[in-house]
Amino acid sequence: MTASSSPAAVPSAPAPLPADVLAGGPVRVLFVNDTARNGGPGRSLHSILRFLDPSAVHRAVVLPRNGAIAELLTRDGVADELVFEPDLVYCNGTNADFAGGALATLTGVPALWHVRYTSVPAAVGGLHRRLSASRGVRRIVCVSHAAAALFPHCPDKVQVIHNALDVGDFDPQRVTPSLRAELGIAPDTLVLGSHGRVLRRKGYVEMILAARRALDAMTGAERARVAFVVVGDTPEDFRPDHLAECRALAAATGMAGQFHMPGFRADVRSSLADFDVAVVPSVYADPLPRSVIESMAMARPVIAFDVGGVAEMLDETVGELVPFEAAGEGASDAAVARLARAMLRYVRDAGLRARQGQAARLRVLRDFDARAHALRIQGEILRAAGPRIEAP
Repeated sequence: MTASSSPAAVPSAPAPLPADVLAGGPVRVLFVNDTARNGGPGRSLHSILRFLDPSAVHRAVVLPRNGAIAELLTRDGVADELVFEPDLVYCNGTNADFAGGALATLTGVPALWHVRYTSVPAAVGGLHRRLSASRGVRRIVCVSHAAAALFPHCPDKVQVIHNALDVGDFDPQRVTPSLRAELGIAPDTLVLGSHGRVLRRKGYVEMILAARRALDAMTGAERARVAFVVVGDTPEDFRPDHLAECRALAAATGMAGQFHMPGFRADVRSSLADFDVAVVPSVYADPLPRSVIESMAMARPVIAFDVGGVAEMLDETVGELVPFEAAGEGASDAAVARLARAMLRYVRDAGLRARQGQAARLRVLRDFDARAHALRIQGEILRAAGPRIEAP
């Protein structure tokens, strides 16, 4: 018997997967089919999906629209999830913007970019500029004017809409403080606090150095009733662990018992409720740090370096913008000294804290309410999607 006349081999069933492979549940896979018509590509995909193990692979399928292939996949139950081609791809963040811009170019589905950054690496700057100017990217929503400065080549697409939050969730009258009890801080101690990811560019080195200077300028009585707190940690995908570095720096400067860094908290509101003054010490062009809005919503005055989009939220009625000069990867010694003086000013002026805290809450109610924010975003989505045309 020749090879050509031998019967075709019947494929054997796949070997069971090891238990450790499936321990995290099925792998979520997005299968994209570029036509809804009853043709070869769709039927071939059907065959693949039919014989995949759904306990190993979650089968989400993207199709341009309902049609023959969708009916086939639904009839045989070979897809766990059907997603029809959208009218718009909403891209939220740096990587999503690149991916959505490329997808818009390839498929013709328009994209809206929500830009939450003020710079991109030089190696991809040209690509970023081309994608943003392309026909596929219809609208560009920027969280601040600092972010919008990336797009001088296509200003007609750009709309600045600041971040916002649910003002009811961040209502100081509805939040129970927990930080003082957790850390053993006395009720009459003044807390200067900060919250966020503990990364070098967030300026916690500068906050520690400024705190040391401020303490050195205080009287003994003032030092006895002041504490500093940073709530947050360094994400696992960042190395080295900057939280550990900052804890070591605080200890080395003699503040181990006065500068607290308790780590990550999923809900920061009960910590913010125990702050008397918020400090946002970012030392890069922070686009529009949410920590400023959250602190203001909790009726706390904010001290921050004048970087990025911070000045678009903060002025002398609700806090203090500290002039900033860079030095290496951080702030200059003069900027740190100014931050220390601002801390000292708020420690010594209870009236200032109360007055600015109340004004900060009112500012958020007026300018950063998520209900109004969502309506503005909705308007941009509808503008970007444009008129919809029914497919034949």
